[in-house]
Amino acid sequence: YGGTNPVFTVTYSGFVNDESLANSDVVGAPLLGTLADTNIPVGTYDIMNSVGSLTSTNYTFSFTNGTLTVAAAAITVTAGNQSRPYGATNPPLTASYTGFINGDTAAVIVGAPLLSVGTGTNSPVGSYTITVDTGSLIATTNYAFFLINGTLSVTPASLIVSADNEGHIYGGTNPVFTVTYSGFVN
Repeated sequence: YGGTNPVFTVTYSGFVNDESLANSDVVGAPLLGTLADTNIPVGTYDIMNSVGSLTSTNYTFSFTNGTLTVAAAAITVTAGNQSRPYGATNPPLTASYTGFINGDTAAVIVGAPLLSVGTGTNSPVGSYTITVDTGSLIATTNYAFFLINGTLSVTPASLIVSADNEGHIYGGTNPVFTVTYSGFVN
């Protein structure tokens, strides 16, 4: 859908006396055409075949039409990459769409993709696949869906290390310094 038509070709059959197109008296080319253009919806269409400039002394011509199959174009559904610190909840998962043609917009889609990631607040630092599935997505017959997964990056949580306040008497030795940790999660 939305693509230009390929170059149409023909196949010849019925030659006699071990002849072929190359060693026969057939000259010229048939006229090939279709009513299908870049805006035609998904489906099958005749490739019309007629005499064009074909001539031959030894052969007459009969023509069989071919078939042009217009297949669905791909709408790419891409899961958006996300990140969050260790211990936090997952952010909302999102998806974007590309691949619309012939002036079409997201209005040709209804429903929503199913986005999921196998992590929770206890999942360690690392990268996790955000899986995208068609879910309830439906598009007009001119489109099919191509799915691209995303990545959720779990980053280290911030741990705060604070030096404890200490004191000593003038002329005395410094006390043992200590710290307090805060920011632990889970």
